Amino acid sequence: MSQFRELVENILDKTILTENPNTILKSALVGKNPNVESLTIITSENPLGQRFSRKDNKQRLNDFKAQLKAGGHPYKNVIGKYGNKEHSFIIFNLSRDAAENYARVYEQESFIFGIKNKDGMIYEYWVTKDGGTTYGLAKTTDFVRNEEQLEDYFSRLHSYKFNVGFDFSESLDDSLVKKLESIQSPEDKQWIKEYVNGNRVGMSSYLHYKNLYKS
Repeated sequence: MSQFRELVENILDKTILTENPNTILKSALVGKNPNVESLTIITSENPLGQRFSRKDNKQRLNDFKAQLKAGGHPYKNVIGKYGNKEHSFIIFNLSRDAAENYARVYEQESFIFGIKNKDGMIYEYWVTKDGGTTYGLAKTTDFVRNEEQLEDYFSRLHSYKFNVGFDFSESLDDSLVKKLESIQSPEDKQWIKEYVNGNRVGMSSYLHYKNLYKS
């Protein structure tokens, strides 16, 4: 790397890291931050959907932070709450290949990758079906919702809550349909009604879907 390029990248990293974090995120999420060309939303906790202990998740989180710092990747810590609370990262200006590599290293079922275009930010939802060996593009969206009033089903950086609006409503395969038909829980039946009516979309619907699918 040339000295000039290294200097420029260091300046950009410092700009991203020292600005007001909420301003950074709000502008970056809609593709309006001039210093952010891409962003990745990913966690290191609970590999392949398995619930790990708080101690083990903390160790994985600290290890991921060390990897990001060693690689010079600017990031922000965010809290996600989709039924259960989980710590994640928003990583700025990471390549999609690098994002996939981190997902593979930390055995994640999925990650979100956003890339800027002339109209804003396009988000891609990447998932694995083979235990983290390969990842395929499952969904795209350019929609980010402000979720200030929600107590659940949001991501949060400090006081700012948001949800990337992927729609998983067409993901009902035959095996899930049979599972839905056998559900007796009033709470789950209510969720199904809301799901069909489109009142819950994006990551919240997906996590409900996964919980039902694995039950």
